[in-house]
Amino acid sequence: MATQTTSQTIESDVDYHSKLSRVEVLIVQKSLSKDEEAEINMLVDAIEAYETIHYPMRQYTDLEKHLLKLGFTELFGVGLWAKEKFGTVVDTNSGTAKVIPHIEASFDNYVGFAETVVDLNAAIEKSENSEFFINERARAREQSK
Repeated sequence: MATQTTSQTIESDVDYHSKLSRVEVLIVQKSLSKDEEAEINMLVDAIEAYETIHYPMRQYTDLEKHLLKLGFTELFGVGLWAKEKFGTVVDTNSGTAKVIPHIEASFDNYVGFAETVVDLNAAIEKSENSEFFINERARAREQSK
């Protein structure tokens, strides 16, 4: 392949995945020729430009940022947050926070809703300290065995 001097652009999702595949092929090689080095640099630039437009980084809400500070992690990247499998879960998909006692609980069996950090803290505290919700988590753990 001759050295490429023009940048590459990505026109479609199919083209994007094709270029990703090509980068994967190139990066596993032990050594690259100058042409391959130039190609990989252009591919990476094109991929980054495409991702910036089509796959922008998600911006966390204030409630989600607060959950991160509390040690919660997002499960499966779908707006469900928890510290542990059978711990309190927070659903942030609606823009507010719906607190449920654990991941296997019915979403109708919720602890509370929160629109502010203060309300979120109160709902999490209720979930983690209320005897009813503690027993709910214990039952879920036992049933999962």
